[in-house]
Amino acid sequence: MPPPLNMLLRRLLLAELDPPIDSSPEARLFLARIDKLLAMGALDPALALIERAGPNTPALFRRWFDIRLLSGRE
Repeated sequence: MPPPLNMLLRRLLLAELDPPIDSSPEARLFLARIDKLLAMGALDPALALIERAGPNTPALFRRWFDIRLLSGRE
């Protein structure tokens, strides 16, 4: 992806958004945003999003734990 589009995508993924009105308790959109940041190699921003939301579900905790291990901050 060209760098300007990559920067725009990253900015959209990091935006502080309210969940959609009809969102499920699993927070699939939020998890997809975290997964895309991880695929882009943006560990610190993904970790910041998870810590701000709180790793209080098994899916978020797994991603939080993986990021901490990958970044050497276990």
